[in-house]
Amino acid sequence: MSRQDAPGRVVSWVLAVGMHALLLGVLFLGIRWQQRAPEPLMADLWKELPPARQAPAPPVRSEPVATPAPLPPAEPPPSEPPRPVAKSPPPPAAVKADIAMQERKRHQEEKKLQTARAREEQARRLEALREVEVERRRKLKEATAAKLEEEARRREEKRELDAERRRREQDKLAHQREQEKALDDQRRSTEQEMEKQARVREAQVLDQAARARDAGRGRQEEDLRRRQERERDAALIRELDKVKSQIRQRIYGKIVLPAEMRGNPEVQVSVTLLPGGEVLSVTLLHSSGVPAYDAAVERAIHAAEPLPTPSDPALFQKVRELNLKFRPLE
Repeated sequence: MSRQDAPGRVVSWVLAVGMHALLLGVLFLGIRWQQRAPEPLMADLWKELPPARQAPAPPVRSEPVATPAPLPPAEPPPSEPPRPVAKSPPPPAAVKADIAMQERKRHQEEKKLQTARAREEQARRLEALREVEVERRRKLKEATAAKLEEEARRREEKRELDAERRRREQDKLAHQREQEKALDDQRRSTEQEMEKQARVREAQVLDQAARARDAGRGRQEEDLRRRQERERDAALIRELDKVKSQIRQRIYGKIVLPAEMRGNPEVQVSVTLLPGGEVLSVTLLHSSGVPAYDAAVERAIHAAEPLPTPSDPALFQKVRELNLKFRPLE
């Protein structure tokens, strides 16, 4: 688990513990409520039913009537003693008890109904809490799975990039080793050729000296011949240097530097010539690190055809394969 995920994970655990504690509290209160003993019921026994109450008569709307003509006074009847008015007896205590019992029953029914409603509401709340907890766990599980999948994808991409980078580095090292090996082989072959030619020249010189001695020529003639050979070799070397310089100058005149050229890197190429000065092949021995400059040098070599060559066919073999180096600021 990373440090960035630690606060979110702690908050999730705290919420989960709180929701479980709330569920346990609600369940405990529901069990205690169900275990509460019901209140006792009381009943009164009546011997007779109380008299039914009569509704009061509706008031009679008085209407004006015509007043009759007065009659002559009649003789008064004999007086009788007034009758006593009967009063309704007060309701007995049984009626009050019945009313109180009905009120208690009504309160008990209402209380039972409220209890049932409270239990239903409690059950709905518990179900809602369970659904919320299940949804929260589902979302947390989906988020965790998505995060793990994203981390696995990133690790796989990083492994692929590392493998590609290692492969490119290995290819580059292999290419550099091949170039170095080719340069070593060419240098070794050149040195062997020069040693062979030196031995041939030395054998020729020794042979000529022996012949001169055998012929009875003097030391002065021998010295003269050797001086002439040295002068001829020096002239050949000067001519070779001149031809190489002309070739380099001609190629330099054809190089078009790329716009992105920076610094003064060096590129080394191997050029194989034909007797007429045509370019047979161009091989990149060491890159300057700027592919555009390498390509510009190769194009300049082909554009400079035909390149200068020595008039002596023997000297041409010295410049048939040239290793040339070029820098932009030379």
